[in-house]
Amino acid sequence: MMFDKNGTNMIAAFSSLERVPKMGMQIPFALKVNARWCLEKLSGKYGLVLNPGFTEGFDISPDGIFNILRDFH
Repeated sequence: MMFDKNGTNMIAAFSSLERVPKMGMQIPFALKVNARWCLEKLSGKYGLVLNPGFTEGFDISPDGIFNILRDFH
């Protein structure tokens, strides 16, 4: 699921597949992928919201994703 958050395109991601149904019909399907692969595909274009709709989650800006990949490459 992609959405706008304060002018930034964000992608929703979940820490486990069990969390996906809580969002209801907004997410009709899910894909399980490697986190590094996901961050590499988002780098420079999109931010990431981990576990939207849950208290256990956080946002990463596009610049933050770039910095994570740079620091852990």
